[in-house]
Amino acid sequence: MAEWISYESSDEPVSEVSIDVDLDDDADFRQAHPVAIIVTARGFDADSDGQPNGAQSDGLYELEQAVERAFNENEGALTCTVTADGSFRLYGYAATSAAEAAVRGAASSNAFRVDVRSESDAAWSHYEANILRGEELEEARDEDQIEQLAEGGNDMNAFYDVDFALEFDTYDDARASVAALQEAGFLANDPLGDIQEREVSAVRTMQLTPEALKAARLQLQSIIAPHSGHYAGWGAEPATEAV
Repeated sequence: MAEWISYESSDEPVSEVSIDVDLDDDADFRQAHPVAIIVTARGFDADSDGQPNGAQSDGLYELEQAVERAFNENEGALTCTVTADGSFRLYGYAATSAAEAAVRGAASSNAFRVDVRSESDAAWSHYEANILRGEELEEARDEDQIEQLAEGGNDMNAFYDVDFALEFDTYDDARASVAALQEAGFLANDPLGDIQEREVSAVRTMQLTPEALKAARLQLQSIIAPHSGHYAGWGAEPATEAV
């Protein structure tokens, strides 16, 4: 399953990046797809930051969808898009350069000036230039989820019951973490039952800000690290009790 994360780069001018982070760990796929195919679209109206205006965004999204289908139909993958300085670049990888013709055909039926080229890139250098890892990735995930909730009409000034998912190597490790999590103020389930679970849910009532989520995540990681625990993301529901 693809996991697309969007973020703004720290460059000047700022780039809008969207990348499938799931491919970072797929060594077999990367090795089998050493050819980069790069699609560059220009000729759209952009704002002062080089980003497309609203009217142009729909056309660029249609271009992205067409290019992604071409990669999928040729057993490749669209891996990353970068919008900056009045250009929209799409980076994908294929087994051979033969897929370039299909991608070129998919990209040709639009109103933009489009260039398509392929190159040997066994190191996946274009992907590596844009991938996030570690805390940078988690912060981007947080901001992405917050934005989705806001776009869904949720009150971002309200308090939420944030459910942090934690995974462990063994059932004993999972059970050993519960007391420390509860002492730290999390509502943590004890993984008892006929099936020895290796997952623990740690809930805290809080506001959904990047700063608060980061602080909670770092606290959780420090608690579960001695028990071979792994942080696995969060979900949120409106708080069930007033704070």
